[in-house]
Amino acid sequence: MHNRVFAERLNHELDAIGVPQPLHEREEAFAKMLHIPRFKASALLEGQLTPDQALAQRIAEELEVNPQWLIGKSADRRN
Repeated sequence: MHNRVFAERLNHELDAIGVPQPLHEREEAFAKMLHIPRFKASALLEGQLTPDQALAQRIAEELEVNPQWLIGKSADRRN
């Protein structure tokens, strides 16, 4: 459940900051943004992987959202 919520919220926030929508381009941009391997970016974007606490925090900081909201454990989008 949390994987799907995380992926939906992540992709929504990436849309909001103008990250390209084609999956190939989005994976590449997201991987570069966080300095993570592309396969990991792909798994996160597709809801196949939920980030650990440290990575969720890094993503949330980059997107300026609450990390607990991002992973589906809070209704508060902003800290």
